[in-house]
Amino acid sequence: MNFEHDSELKDDTSSSDKNNANEKETSERLSSDQPTGQSGPIPPDAHEDEAQYPSLLVLVPLTFALMISIFMIALDTNIIVTQFHSLNDVGWYGSAYLLTLMSFQPTYGRFYTHFNIKWLFISALAIFEVGSTICATATSSKLLITGRAISGMGASGIFSGGLTISHGLVRPKIRPLYISIVTSVYGIAAIAGPLLGGVFTDSERLTWRFCFFLNLPFGGLAILIVALQYKVPPRPQPELSIRQKLKHMDFLGAVLLLGAMTCLLLALKDGGINSPWSNSKNWGCLLGFGILILCFLTVEFKLKDGQVLAKSSVHHNYMMLTHCTRAMIPFRIASQRTVAASCLFTVFVNMAIDTHIYYLPIYFQAVRGTTAEQSGIRMLPYLGSNILATIVSGASVSRFGYYVPFMWMCGIIFTAGCGVLHTLGRFNTTAQWAGYEVLTGFGFGIGFQVPYTAVQIVLPTEDVPIGNSLPVFSQALGGALAISIAQNILTNTLSQELKMIPGLDSSEIIALGAKNLTSTVPSEYLDGVLDAYTYALSRTLILPIAAAGMAFVCSLGMEWRKVEKK
Repeated sequence: MNFEHDSELKDDTSSSDKNNANEKETSERLSSDQPTGQSGPIPPDAHEDEAQYPSLLVLVPLTFALMISIFMIALDTNIIVTQFHSLNDVGWYGSAYLLTLMSFQPTYGRFYTHFNIKWLFISALAIFEVGSTICATATSSKLLITGRAISGMGASGIFSGGLTISHGLVRPKIRPLYISIVTSVYGIAAIAGPLLGGVFTDSERLTWRFCFFLNLPFGGLAILIVALQYKVPPRPQPELSIRQKLKHMDFLGAVLLLGAMTCLLLALKDGGINSPWSNSKNWGCLLGFGILILCFLTVEFKLKDGQVLAKSSVHHNYMMLTHCTRAMIPFRIASQRTVAASCLFTVFVNMAIDTHIYYLPIYFQAVRGTTAEQSGIRMLPYLGSNILATIVSGASVSRFGYYVPFMWMCGIIFTAGCGVLHTLGRFNTTAQWAGYEVLTGFGFGIGFQVPYTAVQIVLPTEDVPIGNSLPVFSQALGGALAISIAQNILTNTLSQELKMIPGLDSSEIIALGAKNLTSTVPSEYLDGVLDAYTYALSRTLILPIAAAGMAFVCSLGMEWRKVEKK
């Protein structure tokens, strides 16, 4: 028995040594896969050469399915309803969606790494559809918020999943163009969202519920196409059991990130608007965000990307408690130069575009006296130039192989466009505001989708799902920050300006909102109110200038690379 026991110990030791050797070899390979800052063409992965890409008959319907999926989640980002007239809850109609959209993004990245891409994407679509159904049939404000949170959970898996699927549908040579085409619908939906939301809400037949009922047939069609047409490509790594896959999930990290994002959005929603920043609730939420995000970063650092550093009983107990062996956001991926620069670029670009999406319609309605529908129509120059620039950029990257210059151009042109939009006043001509929008939309469109291409280029195929999730997370974070900061600037500046008008109750004017000012404000105060709105909006539109400028600075951190032509 002793000999047998010794033999077992030797076998276990031998097996452990082999596992350690394999892990070391894998770690060295992964490290060697990561770019270190050198320039030049990127050699393709070995399995890229062996990949089998779908025929045109399969590619076209799959592309359509991906585009309508991304269109739905982008449209839902900007559709806000106020049917239940609960002022305490109305902020959460948008925030609940953004909260789960952001928080579950890295988790989906890890899920897409290990689980079946096809059925995971379909599951995300199904979750989104369930959330949309709850929203469409909601009978209370709390039920609507619940539906929005569920929709956001599904949306977080749709965008990153769509990008992951895109990676295996076309050859690297035309992948930048393909990603540009697929992601172009995000800009379309983001700009069209407020317009469609206003049309549906004001319609006696459709009502606000149609905003969410609209998702059901489109989502069902996308599920059907993906289920029938998409064939999952073989994975470069060996298949794991369900138990092993679940052990790779960082559930503790996911909970910490969800808590941190909840605290952040709670603070941003009320701070400086409904209550001063000195309020204990606001600074308490910010403190909670800081503590939770530090805990999250500590967990991610301790877990690394392979096995936990179990050199002490504390680490061993932590591993047994969490049942996970891999970080949700591996440090080697997040700290990769191109990935980090792409994420920062995405945060700032989306801070600028989301400010325009929300506050340019307010300019047209409050200052120029248009209806909600007319203000949406006046955003079409922005939309058209954005679409054109997106396609031109993708085609050029596919043709010449260089993508970094388009991020530089985006930073420069977009900043210039934001600068001229800041000058809008009460008496600008149609040619002026339309021209300003064309310039700004072109600047945004020429580079906003490049980070999604860049991440797929610099990372090995097995890291692409996690890499895709990071710019998508950054995009949602930028939007959440922009809306809060811009609302603070607008509300506080407008309040100060209105208080300077003798005999006017500023709180009543603010409560009226931006619609129908010319018919609701007494004529003797109208000019003063319009001037106050003009000044407050001009101050608000300084934010996109600063954000676009920072995006340009971040683009300078990108590695100079050329995509290998094949």
